[in-house]
Amino acid sequence: MTRLLIHGNAPTLFFFYEILRKTEDEFRQRDNYKELQEQHSNETQTFADDLKDYSNDGLIKFEEILSQEMHSLNIDDPKYNELITLYNQLHDELTLRGLVKFPF
Repeated sequence: MTRLLIHGNAPTLFFFYEILRKTEDEFRQRDNYKELQEQHSNETQTFADDLKDYSNDGLIKFEEILSQEMHSLNIDDPKYNELITLYNQLHDELTLRGLVKFPF
């Protein structure tokens, strides 16, 4: 509105209508966003479910990174226990896809 007055233009009824419409649209989007967040928070997706969305190459690369991180920690470290749980789920998914090479 200030820009209109600076440039010598008077605000019209249509201008105020557009501001009102944009404000209403933004409010509805914010309301819809809150609704979507609530729906998403009600859905519980586990780490194993997330792994199903990975590609084969992505799973192999993730396994390499997770292995390196586990090797850098002591076995007594609490984070190691969390990582071993994740690694077991990752290994199960790799096995289901036939990507684990057994030595025998």
